[in-house]
Amino acid sequence: AEFRWQVWKASLRYEDRYVPNVYHELRGQYSRWTALINIDTPRTFPENEDFGPEKQKALSSILNAYSKLNEDIGYCQGMNYVVGFLLLVADDEEEAFWVFVCLMEYNNLKGFFQDKFPLLRRYLAAFDQLIVDELPDLRDHFAQHQVQPAVYLHQWFLTLFVSALPQDTVLVIWDGIVCEGLQTVLTVAIALLTGLKSVLLHMTLENILKFFRAMKQNDQA
Repeated sequence: AEFRWQVWKASLRYEDRYVPNVYHELRGQYSRWTALINIDTPRTFPENEDFGPEKQKALSSILNAYSKLNEDIGYCQGMNYVVGFLLLVADDEEEAFWVFVCLMEYNNLKGFFQDKFPLLRRYLAAFDQLIVDELPDLRDHFAQHQVQPAVYLHQWFLTLFVSALPQDTVLVIWDGIVCEGLQTVLTVAIALLTGLKSVLLHMTLENILKFFRAMKQNDQA
């Protein structure tokens, strides 16, 4: 885990982008998103014994600090899972904050959370073209059963798969996202559906949605 964290930091040019004292100045400040952050914090990984009160406090502090650092973005649901996952991997709260800043500001993750979600919309459009090219039979099946891509892709992309898949699987996916770029989420989404296609083609809308919700608990992917 320590080796992975060091690789992530190096890939994100952490040392070049870290600014001393900034986090400690921001972490105790309140923002107009603080109330929402306080609501979402205990809802993040409630089933994970490793994410206790200390991690929850760190999560709230990091989200508040970022909402002050970039007030144009502030806070949006989904960020709590990204930061929460960083805290599960990292041993240091301040480092987790700055890795999150690197992902948001330099790897363009903030584009997923901007007003009206412009980057997310572009990724959804790109995914739709990819599924037409790579999995036309599955796309037709989804269309027949009114399974809209946004129903599952919003969760997958806004949380970088953290809320959708088991932690060990997400770690491997994040290696690609951190080292190769945010566009990795498109490749992962298509690969995931390719592996699940034979199962999904025999499901209706209700069962497909149940299956997607269950993937985090069951390492079927």
